[in-house]
Amino acid sequence: MDGDFSVACEGGAVSTNIFTSKVTVKPAGGEESITSAADATSNVQQEVVAWAKGLLSGSQDKRLSPEEALADLEMVEAMLTSKGAPVDLKYQL
Repeated sequence: MDGDFSVACEGGAVSTNIFTSKVTVKPAGGEESITSAADATSNVQQEVVAWAKGLLSGSQDKRLSPEEALADLEMVEAMLTSKGAPVDLKYQL
């Protein structure tokens, strides 16, 4: 696995690498810029720690619920498909 993830839209593309924390932004018709995301993996580590604590305590962190995951997915999907128009979100908590 190379760790590269990209999102391409009509206005350009954004790519990131989870191992190097490099973020590349390429606007449509524009010049590519490369920056570094500060500690890009810390959120994953925080979620794994919260999940492990839930296993040990027998009580799941509500932020790790399937409903929260669905709300996150709905938000990302709306951002990628809205074409700038307002979107009614159904699953936001």
